[in-house]
Amino acid sequence: MSEELLTQISIEDFAKVQMRVGQVLEAEKIEGSRKLIRLKVDIGTEVRQVVAGIAEAYEPASLITGKW
Repeated sequence: MSEELLTQISIEDFAKVQMRVGQVLEAEKIEGSRKLIRLKVDIGTEVRQVVAGIAEAYEPASLITGKW
């Protein structure tokens, strides 16, 4: 591993991070990609589109909040 990857941020910098919880409304694989899933996530104040490289580990339908 490179030295850059081993560098840790300070607790002060970590305290500046804004973490939000959201409800996944839609999830679909991106055509032509093995790894990417497009998600529509409601974070309370807005609905955001997020692309995540998790398609090899998750089925899109299993990511939709409220579906079991």
